[in-house]
This record gives sequence, structure tokens and C-alpha cells, in this order.
Amino acid sequence: MCAVARPATSGEPDDPRCVAGLFPTWLRVPASLLLSVGLAAVATARPVPIPDPGFGGPGGIARIAFDVGADARDFACAAVIDGARPVLAGLASTDAGVDAAFVRLDAGGVPDPAFGSAGDGRVSAGLAPAYPHGDLHLARALDGRLPYLAHAPNLAAAIVGRLHGDGKIDTSFNGSGHRFLGPGFFVDGGIEVQLSRVLPDADGGVLVLGAALRMTSTATPQICQAVGRLTVAGATDTRFGNGRGSICVAPSRPGQPDRAMAYDGALLADGRIVLAGVAERAGGSGLDMSVIRLLPDGRLDPSFGPGHDGWAYVGFDQGGDMTDAAFAVTVDAAGRIVLAGTVRRPTSWEIGVARLLPSGDPDPAFGLDGRVLLGYAQYGYLPTSFSVYALAGDRILVGGSTSDTLDSYFQGFAAVLTSTGRIDPRFGEGGLFVHDALGAPAAGVMQTARVVLDGDHLYLIGDLRDQQSSTNTDFAATRFVLPLFHSDFE
Repeated sequence: MCAVARPATSGEPDDPRCVAGLFPTWLRVPASLLLSVGLAAVATARPVPIPDPGFGGPGGIARIAFDVGADARDFACAAVIDGARPVLAGLASTDAGVDAAFVRLDAGGVPDPAFGSAGDGRVSAGLAPAYPHGDLHLARALDGRLPYLAHAPNLAAAIVGRLHGDGKIDTSFNGSGHRFLGPGFFVDGGIEVQLSRVLPDADGGVLVLGAALRMTSTATPQICQAVGRLTVAGATDTRFGNGRGSICVAPSRPGQPDRAMAYDGALLADGRIVLAGVAERAGGSGLDMSVIRLLPDGRLDPSFGPGHDGWAYVGFDQGGDMTDAAFAVTVDAAGRIVLAGTVRRPTSWEIGVARLLPSGDPDPAFGLDGRVLLGYAQYGYLPTSFSVYALAGDRILVGGSTSDTLDSYFQGFAAVLTSTGRIDPRFGEGGLFVHDALGAPAAGVMQTARVVLDGDHLYLIGDLRDQQSSTNTDFAATRFVLPLFHSDFE
């Protein structure tokens, strides 16, 4: 699948989808923490629900190939929903090489011939053969345009591009439809950049976020949360970052290196910006979930956080190296900030959810001091959350993927929490829904890279492979109707 430092056991160190560079392992694991190519079965019981019978092909899975040749690998790792039509984005094998690729499906899961110019619903960004590598993210602006984010090899630059809503390349963005942002755009002396999200703003521009790395004179890595802003035309927005168009921030740790990365963000109605990720702070036990709130011009908001410095932290501290990372964030109708991510335990990982008050303080009405562990560490080897949604009645839907071993398939999961942080047993089986990667033999093996909620539909986005093949993979999507199991869920 898309994105990250591939496990050493995968045997595919040269896959162009794997990022490489000086970023340490804890930062080279973005929200799509899920590269694995093994064929071991996931030994779990199949949940009760079946995919929406009106969507996709065999097993309710829509399968879309871009490849040229039998061993090509196409991976979808992001999606937005355009009026019940999912637009998938990822990396695909094309005649020119690996490229950023997109496809829009109709409401039945069939490629929409009105998307793009080829008449088959498929679009390539035209960045091959040199680009892109690594993770890819897609968003949908208010005007229907589709900004996306990709990376150059070895994290030498991030690539920000934009399509029109009909899939055609938007050449009004930087004249070419894309722009390269090097590490130096974010921090002086930067040598690597890894961005995680692109967020469209109300003015038609975009905000990008992630991390940038620079080295000190003593060869010590300094990693800061990088945020940049571009105008609707793709130019640097000098209203942001004191004229620079970017900022790169980390908690102050006198005598210690900066260690911080943003993984997700939200733009508030008043123009302020909330970023979620991971950071190490003075006096902390390790890497904690972090939240920063910025003013519209990029300055840290002094009204936010216990220290009134724009920062807030959530530490679960369950063992191991104490690493807790927020991969997803949403802001509910009351202005409370909801985080979902990964919590390290002594011998496993766990899903952690936290809720903060608008001030940045822990919400005492949610879980234990604003923190909840979903309790599924025993279910998956690498449970990872990268989607979180605020539902009616102050409930929360968390989505991600899990695998029972490092070499097994990653299967999508979702859970719903009540307003107080309890697992809602009416959802799924005892509160958990898991999509069996091996549950559709006629279709193949589907791995999930993204969980997307749109109204009454829950989409799982990822890749599909024939069970007999470990190399040929295609874009894949499947859809479920909510409520998943119980007619009284809502």
C-alpha cells in the first residue's frame, strides 16, 4: 500500500512507494501505517455485515487497474466523495512509470467516463517517471476542485497539485497543475520534507502540513511541524508565516533536539487552524499526541493550551517507549477537539482516542481524563487509526486498519464511541466492525488504507490483489450502508 517505510521483512526495499531518508522510524509512519505484502491469512471471524450489494463487483468490491503488465502494483490510499461518487487517489503503474493516479466511480462503483479526458474515468497526474514516491493525499475544495499531495524520491520535495472537479489537470495552479515544495520552503537549512495532508481553505488556496528536517552543525536532526499556505493560483501566500508563507514549529526543549510532526488538521470557521500529530516536550515521558492551534496568519494561538502557548498534549503512557501519536483529528459542533491515533503498549499497539475542550484542556466528561483506549490491542498487531468523525449525539466514529502480524494483510475497521467515550455495542459486533481482507474469495484480497464516512455510507479504500499473486494489485473500494448491523443504531 501507499506511503511509508516498508517493514524490513517485506523484501521490497526498492518499491518507489516507500519513502526513504533521514527521518527516524517514528516519523516515517504516517496515518497510512500499513505496508505489507505477505500472504498469511488473517485469522479472525468474519463480521456479520456484507458490502452494499449495489456497489462494485464480486464481493461488493470495485476494482480499478491502471497497470501495464502483469506485475504492476496500483495502490489507492486516499479518497473524497463527490455526491455519492468516490474519487480515489493513489500511485499507479503507467506507460511512463509510477505516477499519481485518480479515478472517479459512479454511485454503483463503476469508473465514471465523464471524469478525465480519456473516457475511462482514470487520470494520471503526469509526474512520471521521476515522481511521485511515498504517501499521497487528496481533498475536495468548496468549488469542487481536487487538490492533492505527493512526494519526490527520498523526501527531497513535496508535490502539491490540483485537478478540476471533472478530473482535468488545473493549469491555473502554478501554470502546470502542480508545484514542488522543498524542505527549504519550510525551514532554513532543511534537507527533507514529509507532508501528510492538504487542506483547502475558504479562499480557494490550500494549507499543507507535515514535518521538515534539518541538521545542526553537530549533525543532530531537528524535526519540526511544517505548515505552508498557497494561494488559489499556487503561489506562496505571504499573509501566512510573517511573509514566508510557512512555519515550522516544535516544543521548546532546551539542550534537546526538536521532535515533532503534524499528521492531520482542521480549518475552523474563524480561520484558525488546528493541527494534530506527535511531539516531544520538556518534562514529558516520550512522544505524545500533540495539538497546536494557529491564528489565521500562522502564529501560535496564545489562548490555547494549558500553558497558553498554542500547544496541548495527550500522553497515554502505556509502556514500551511511551510513543503516542495522533493520526486524525476532527472538531465537533461544540468546538471540542477529537484525536484518534496509536498508543504504544509494552508488546503491542493500541488505538487511543482523546477529546479536548476548545481551550485545549482534557475533557473530563470523556473517558479517563479525556482519554479512551479502544481495547483492541489483542485483536491486531498494528492497529492504526487515520479517520475520525463527529456524529450526531456527540458520538464519534473511528476508522483505520489492523493486522494480526507484521506480514499479514491490513483489514479495515471502524468503531463508534458514545459521548462519554464508551464503546457503542449497537455498532458492529460488540462495538467493532472489521472488514475481513480474505472475505471475498471471488474478488481477491483487499487491504484497507483509508476509511471514509459520507452520510449513511462507510467506504473502505485500498488495494486488491488476486490471492495467487503477491505483486499485481489494483485500486479497490467497497461500501457499507450505515447502520451496519442494527436498525436502531441511529
